[in-house]
Amino acid sequence: MSKKSAQFSLLVFAACPAFSCAGVPSDALRIVSAPVLATCPIGSCPPISSPQAAYSALEQYTVSQKVKNWEIGAAFGMLDATGAHVGQANDHTDGAKMGVYIGLMQTANGGPGWSLNSNIVRNAQPGGVNSVPGYAGAGTEGRPGAMDVYSSTIGYELDLSNFDRDSNGLPPRYPFVVGEYLTTTSTYTSWAGIFYGIGDGQKADSWHDGILFSSPNQGGGRSVSDNTILDLSNADVGYHSLGIHANAGWYDESRGKYGLWLTGTKMIEDIDISSSSPVALAINGQRPSGAIHMNISALGTDGSYGILDTSEHGKRSSYDDRSNGDAAIEARGHYTQAAFSSIGATTAVALNAASGQKVCFDHGNHCLVYKNGALNYLVSDRNIMKIDDNGNITIQGTITQNGKI
Repeated sequence: MSKKSAQFSLLVFAACPAFSCAGVPSDALRIVSAPVLATCPIGSCPPISSPQAAYSALEQYTVSQKVKNWEIGAAFGMLDATGAHVGQANDHTDGAKMGVYIGLMQTANGGPGWSLNSNIVRNAQPGGVNSVPGYAGAGTEGRPGAMDVYSSTIGYELDLSNFDRDSNGLPPRYPFVVGEYLTTTSTYTSWAGIFYGIGDGQKADSWHDGILFSSPNQGGGRSVSDNTILDLSNADVGYHSLGIHANAGWYDESRGKYGLWLTGTKMIEDIDISSSSPVALAINGQRPSGAIHMNISALGTDGSYGILDTSEHGKRSSYDDRSNGDAAIEARGHYTQAAFSSIGATTAVALNAASGQKVCFDHGNHCLVYKNGALNYLVSDRNIMKIDDNGNITIQGTITQNGKI
């Protein structure tokens, strides 16, 4: 065996301690050793003198040989054929089986730890020292675009096939079937269940999409059926968006009944806008019905407000309508006092109309209008009475004093 081939097949075996060998079958394999092998990240060895040199107790290296065949560096498999009907918990269950178990315990003197660290590099060649900045022996970048677009690069794949029954909850109603299970047994709270990072000095963005749920397949099956994200955590904030988002913190282009559906009973408000943006809420687009539709029921004897404005607008108005339509406000409901009431307003003017604007009654057939220095009473646009600024009254009819009205 050449020296080159030997470095890819070296294994170090050590006899297991006497207290742990009892009852071990003769065909079982146990390897107990200190990490003494200089490990080569991605098959590219840094010098032993490098401060970033890594050591391991067990190594396995190989180089692909086939063209159309699948090739696997190491395979672990297990057929779970025993252990049913012995437990009822979802974890710590008697009879549980695991294809591979990887564990790491950190003591008070331990360094940074990973229980599992996988690494895949697309379009690179092994060799070189510190060829990728900051990582000893990480390889040399290849020519951009050199790889076949059909050669996928997948950091981690989890395949799950359920041929038993539907799972939509916990036993005893449903079996517990999940793709990935993150759980803790801790005294203190950790930072994040999933953390996205980026290498120091990297100029390119890492991902186009942080999480992507694929479209339905040709058979009609969907990647998610009920809720894309279901939050039962009781966390202080369900979704918290920080940073700078050039377009939107929340962007919805979906189709369905509602873009936003709020049904839970909140303590104060369903929507609270406390920002300093130029516009708090903008409604655009073409709509066959109303832009805002309110259908609320009054609670208690005092009822509830449709729209309540307690702001300080300064010299601006509470409601500024610059739209185009038949009317700015059209009242068609049932009102016990008035369609418009200014009884509780602190103002000297209840209605302010410009010169030439009419204040009408009876579907616009009887109106008052001030123009040309006089207040006019019109009936079907026919001027019946006029009072000028000097108090002079002009009428087309007669004046009856102490007559019957």
